[in-house]
Amino acid sequence: MATMAALLGALALALCHGDGAELRVPLGISLVSGLHLPDADVILLSSTWPSTDCPADSSEESTRIALRFRLEQP
Repeated sequence: MATMAALLGALALALCHGDGAELRVPLGISLVSGLHLPDADVILLSSTWPSTDCPADSSEESTRIALRFRLEQP
């Protein structure tokens, strides 16, 4: 919620016109991109991180180890 409020406030800066707008527009653009890009990175990377961190291994050896572990449990 706080990010959305800051994003909308910065968007108003990025789209403003009038006296002093030449100084406020770049500030608004940098704020909008600074708030928006990390959110997009989190969405994209969080879906791919687990697949690169621990690849699924369906080999016969891992199946045997898992079964042996289960059989040793009381």
